[in-house]
Amino acid sequence: MGTLARKQPALLWQGLVIAALVWVAQIFEIWFSVRVLGLSLSAMELTLVVVAGRIALFAPTPGALGALEGSLILAMQSLGYGGAYGLSLSFLIRARDIIFGLVGLLLAGFGDKPALNHR
Repeated sequence: MGTLARKQPALLWQGLVIAALVWVAQIFEIWFSVRVLGLSLSAMELTLVVVAGRIALFAPTPGALGALEGSLILAMQSLGYGGAYGLSLSFLIRARDIIFGLVGLLLAGFGDKPALNHR
């Protein structure tokens, strides 16, 4: 990182801007999802839920399966909401992941296929 910062600071800043945009998108996604569930969280509560979800991704399970659900249930319960809100939020996140995955598979399946050269 030190070498990158010295030799290509513009690239480092681009990376930081992209990372910040990803965090903003994640925060917006969670905010929108909890609004769909009928909740109105403060900025601090929203931050807690986002961070709990991101920390769960460090669990040594594929796709944080179970860890994401548990962390969101725990986060919502610690804020005084029912655990069902955390589970519902995790279902929305998993549904989004499945939809994006299916779209990617469809694009890959129906995209331009290289021509086979038979001799």
